Amino acid sequence: FFIITFLQSGIDKLMNQEGNLSWFKSQFEPTILSKIVTPLFWLITIQELVTGGFLLFIVYQFLFQNSTQLLKVGFLLCLSTLIQLFFGQRIAKDYVGASGIIPYIIAAMLSFVFSFAYQMYF
Repeated sequence: FFIITFLQSGIDKLMNQEGNLSWFKSQFEPTILSKIVTPLFWLITIQELVTGGFLLFIVYQFLFQNSTQLLKVGFLLCLSTLIQLFFGQRIAKDYVGASGIIPYIIAAMLSFVFSFAYQMYF
């Protein structure tokens, strides 16, 4: 779920840089972030790609090495990236967009909590 979410979003930002960056600039123009939109765009793009790639690596580790050691770190990366996206939407006063991120944050939090239980029993 999170691999698809983050890799699709990051790859889309790379494939359509002009359109996405233009949208980011218009979204954050009236905010305190207006002067640093371009670096923030690249930061969030890199974070999405790193998070998705790291989660993909965790799936590989689980399937082929039966290891879940990095699972909690992966979900913390998810939460970090999602909270930054949520913060950006709130700063831009896109409350509908911000509310759409909440289910992802809840899923990441639950996944993080259940990763502890999984490691205790397996």
